[in-house]
Amino acid sequence: MIVAVVGIYFLLILLFRSLLQPFLVISAIPFSIVGVIIAYLLHGTPLSFTGMLGVIGLVGVVVNDSLVMVDHLNEFRSTSPKANLIEVIAKGGADRFRAIVMTTL
Repeated sequence: MIVAVVGIYFLLILLFRSLLQPFLVISAIPFSIVGVIIAYLLHGTPLSFTGMLGVIGLVGVVVNDSLVMVDHLNEFRSTSPKANLIEVIAKGGADRFRAIVMTTL
């Protein structure tokens, strides 16, 4: 898994032409895994092979959603470079909310 994360990081460096932005995408992965652990603990279900396949699929969805969001924020930031960063994030989140929810579902 560590090799996969490092490989994803290097591919994202090529995509974003940045060393910091791939960390933003990859930083969403631990949050999703913590959510899975909490869900399994609340349901009292043991983690199985099928569950681990679901976790791998979830990581793919989370990375894809993060890519959509970071790419849109980069695009929005390039069109209006004078805008406040908080406003850019709020506007970008509102613009991409439906696309991210549809991708996740």
